[in-house]
Amino acid sequence: MKIGEWVGAAVFSGGLVVLSTLSTVVSSAQTDVRPTAGNNLSIKLRQPIVVTTGDNPFEVVIEGPDGNRINDVDVAVSFVMPSWPIKRIPETRTELTLRLTGDGKYSATWNVSQSGPWQTAITVKRHGARIGRKSFVLIAY
Repeated sequence: MKIGEWVGAAVFSGGLVVLSTLSTVVSSAQTDVRPTAGNNLSIKLRQPIVVTTGDNPFEVVIEGPDGNRINDVDVAVSFVMPSWPIKRIPETRTELTLRLTGDGKYSATWNVSQSGPWQTAITVKRHGARIGRKSFVLIAY
C-alpha cells in the first residue's frame, strides 16, 4: 500500500469512528436510562428531544424496580460544559432542581447558555441520601 492510499484509508476509518461516537453521544440523551445498580431505579429523560440554546423543558420519570412511579424523591440535573482554553471560555456549571408534577414525573426549565456538549448527570435522592444517578453527554445545538 502506498503512503497516499494509507493516509486516505486512515482518514476515512478515523472519520467513521468519529461519526459512530457522535451518534452514540447524541442518541444517549434521548433514550431511556438503564436501571441504577443496587437500587434498580429506572431514570428516564422524557424531554427535551432536541436541546437548543434558550429555554428547554426537562422532564424526568422515576420508576422503582416494580415499575411503579416514585413520587417522594428529590431529582436534580447537573450540567457541566468543559472549559475551552483556546477560546478562553471557562468551565460552566449549572444545577437544575426538578419539581414533582405528578405520577413520578419531575420537571423544570433550563435556559441553555451555549451550544455544544454538556456533561449531564441526573441525581435522585431520598431523605438526603443518593439512591440513583445517571450520567451522559447532552448536545445543545
